[in-house]
Amino acid sequence: MSRRAFFLPAAILVLAVPAAAETRLSFGLKGGYAYAVFGDYNATSDGTRAVWTWLGPTGSRIEGETPKLHSALDLALEMSLALSPSFAVCLSVGHLKAKNGPFTYTLVSPAGATILSHREEPYARAVPIDLTVRFYPVAKGRLRVYLAAGAGIYFARFDRSGIDDEGTSYFRSFRYDTTAVGLGLHGGLGVEAALTKAFGLLLEIEGRYAPIDDFTGTLTWNDAAGQDSMSGTYYYYEGRLNIDEAKGLLFAADSPDSSFYYGLRKGVIDFSGFSVRAGLFVRI
Repeated sequence: MSRRAFFLPAAILVLAVPAAAETRLSFGLKGGYAYAVFGDYNATSDGTRAVWTWLGPTGSRIEGETPKLHSALDLALEMSLALSPSFAVCLSVGHLKAKNGPFTYTLVSPAGATILSHREEPYARAVPIDLTVRFYPVAKGRLRVYLAAGAGIYFARFDRSGIDDEGTSYFRSFRYDTTAVGLGLHGGLGVEAALTKAFGLLLEIEGRYAPIDDFTGTLTWNDAAGQDSMSGTYYYYEGRLNIDEAKGLLFAADSPDSSFYYGLRKGVIDFSGFSVRAGLFVRI
């Protein structure tokens, strides 16, 4: 999406303000539940387990769960300008936050002995700055129904922390801190209920399309040798040499070797999904 395509609708709406019969400024605060796909992180959990099983002795198995990351808290603060009784333009700043775990899974030998234990806590967050156009096709009494569509810039973060433990032979704590910036689209519908001329409540459902890639940052770890760190980027692979089912996310300073990993591309943490939010607004 070009910069011109993103800002042109805003410029047209701003220029249209003087021609409107009435303009009313309002501020809103809303929040609720969000569901997000979270892309490659969820898609690779089974593949990671396959790699672990392959690394152990024949007959090894994985015990424990690798729950998917989906549910998120969704908050937003918005400013809305009514251009006419039927149209408004909104600028909002949101906060999507999802956290899972901590969860643990263990590689167990055929004899039942623990070979390796992995504990992890993933955390995904995005701060979308959205520009939205609302159309009000229905207004009856104190109720107004609207349709909404727009685009936004997403400032995203994806962190993971945990522990790998092989008992007396190896112990490592780790933390990944990565960030990325991308564009997203959204649309939905809502209802506004005016309690007075100045105050009201709203309820809305919104869908998002916001796959974000190019997450770069640092990996920091502590083990018997002490603390160290590296900078890198998340890459996704469909499989690796000798393990066809091993989909995975790889954090690397440079692009991984395509002769060992295949189906390589930048890792995607996909914030696409939907939100159900309720809130209040104040008209000025």
